[in-house]
Amino acid sequence: EVREVVEPNGAKVTWGTPMPAELYALLDRDLFVFPTCKIGHVFSVPSPSAEKTFEVKVASTEPRVLTVEGFLSPSECTLLISKASDHVERSTVSAQGKTLQNKHEDSRTSSTAWLDYKKNTLAHTLRVRVGELVGIGDFDAYPHAITEDLQVLRYDVGEHYHTHHDWFDPVKHQAFLQDDGRNRFITVLFYLNDV
Repeated sequence: EVREVVEPNGAKVTWGTPMPAELYALLDRDLFVFPTCKIGHVFSVPSPSAEKTFEVKVASTEPRVLTVEGFLSPSECTLLISKASDHVERSTVSAQGKTLQNKHEDSRTSSTAWLDYKKNTLAHTLRVRVGELVGIGDFDAYPHAITEDLQVLRYDVGEHYHTHHDWFDPVKHQAFLQDDGRNRFITVLFYLNDV
């Protein structure tokens, strides 16, 4: 017996008998996190906005790291670098405490440009594509699905960002949490060049 399930993002999943050992159920408007079965496992995720299906590969199960080749085209990478180049400033880190504040520290010496997805067409396109990739679809439909503007980083020779967690410690960074105490849900990194 073959069973087919259509996921909210339109992906069709077909199972033969027996059904898989683990099934995941979500309450309405809950956020989904891809399970990482084993390193090397590959699954497909359709992207209607990109008019293609991406192959997602498990690179690590702890921490959970997934890779996607060709998520951006070479021309999109070039355009992002070009759009960001006029807005680059020294990168900051989030200050601890109850006040929303950023500061410069020696632990982070890169440069950053922020591209507002409401003003930049490519940033908006990538936001939609990432929503499809992570199974959220329309970020705006989820009041608790925080998305930041697109952050483009530049590392010159010798620059760095020391090891850190890409979430906010609720004890140290109260100002960076959402009103209901939620934290960053997921981090998606794009490598724009091979340097």
